[in-house]
Amino acid sequence: MKEPIRIVYLFHIYQPHWQTREVLEDNYNKFYLPLLQVLETNPNYKITLNISASLTEQLVRENKIDFFDRVKALAKKGQIELVGSAAYHPVLPLIPEEEVIRQIKLNDEINSKYFGEEWRRKGFFIPELAYSQEVSKVIKSLGFDWISIDQTAVGENIDWNNLYIDKSSGIKLLINNRVFYTPDEHKFSHNKYNVLISDGENQINKDENDIDWSMYLKKTEPDSEYIYLTGSEYLDEVKENKLEIETEKSNWQLRKEEKEVNSYYHLWKNDSEPIHKMLWDLLYEVMKIVNENSEDKNFNLARTELDKSLASCTWWWVDGRIYGYDPTAIELGAHAMVNSIRSLMDLDKETRIKIEKLYSELLFKVWERHWQNFNKK
Repeated sequence: MKEPIRIVYLFHIYQPHWQTREVLEDNYNKFYLPLLQVLETNPNYKITLNISASLTEQLVRENKIDFFDRVKALAKKGQIELVGSAAYHPVLPLIPEEEVIRQIKLNDEINSKYFGEEWRRKGFFIPELAYSQEVSKVIKSLGFDWISIDQTAVGENIDWNNLYIDKSSGIKLLINNRVFYTPDEHKFSHNKYNVLISDGENQINKDENDIDWSMYLKKTEPDSEYIYLTGSEYLDEVKENKLEIETEKSNWQLRKEEKEVNSYYHLWKNDSEPIHKMLWDLLYEVMKIVNENSEDKNFNLARTELDKSLASCTWWWVDGRIYGYDPTAIELGAHAMVNSIRSLMDLDKETRIKIEKLYSELLFKVWERHWQNFNKK
C-alpha cells in the first residue's frame, strides 16, 4: 500500500489596521468562514493558523465573536494550531530590536485575551517571512519553539524528512516549500512531507461545493492518500533526523536578482526607491520623538498609533510589481505615523512642523507618481 503524503499548512490571515469594513467583510465571507466550515465538516483536516492581532482587533470591532468561539473549538480538537507573530505585521529585520519585542508581546497580549487557554503559541509566523538571524535570536529568547521561514533562507537542497535547526539561534525551522505544488499535474509533490506557508486571503471559495485553496487543497474522503499535520506535529515526527543549518536573510517573495545584489527586503526597502526612503525617514523620526516623550499625557495613544504604523503594507504598495501601485494605501499607512505625533499634547512647535513637513513632502511624491502613471495610460 502506498504511504500517505503528509500535508502541513500554515495559513496566515491579516488585515492592515486601516482596512475598510467592506474589504474585511469580503475576506471574512470568502475565506475566514469557509476555512472554518471545511475544518468543521472534515475532522481529518488540520492546519496551523496565524491570526495577526491587527485582524483580531478588527474582527472584535465588527462583533465577529462567533469566529473566535469556532477557532477555539477547532483548536481544542487539535485541528488548528495557533501560532504567535508580530501584532501589526511589521518587517521585523527593518525595525529596532525593542520594537520587535514590543510587537511580539502585543500580539500575545491581544490574542490571548480572545483565544484564552487555546493560545499556546509554540510556533512563530514571521510577517512576510522576512527573516534575519538577529530576529531569529529575539524570537527564540521569547520562548518560541519554532519559526516559519522561506526556502530561500536555507537553499535548494532541503529534505523535508529532516528537522532543521537554525545554527544562529538554535530554534527549529518550519520551511516553506516553494515547489510544493505542480499546477500542470494538479497534484502534490511526491515528497513524504509537504509544507506550504501562505496568505490565507490568497485562498478563495471557488464554488459552493468545493474550497479550492489556490489548488493546494481539494476535498478528500477520510481514507484519503493525504495525512494532515500541524506545524508542531510535523516537527515532532521528523525530530530524529536533526540537522543544524546556516541561514540567510530572506522573505517569501525574494527574487534571484534581488538576492544577487543583497537587497533581501526589496519590496519594503529598495535603496533606489525614493518613496521607500521617505517612509523610513519619517517612521524613524516619529519613533524617536514618541519614545522620547513617554511622560506626555497622551503617550499611550501616540504609542498605539506608532505600533499600527509599522504595517508592512505601507511599503509593499510602493513597489507595485505584483498588484500595482496604490497611493491610498501608502497614505493611510503614513497617516498613522503623523497621527502619532499629532496625538502628543506637550510637543514643541518646531518638532511638529518638522514632522508635518516630512509628511507633506511624502504625500506630494506619492500622488505625483500616481498622476504620472495615470497620464501614461
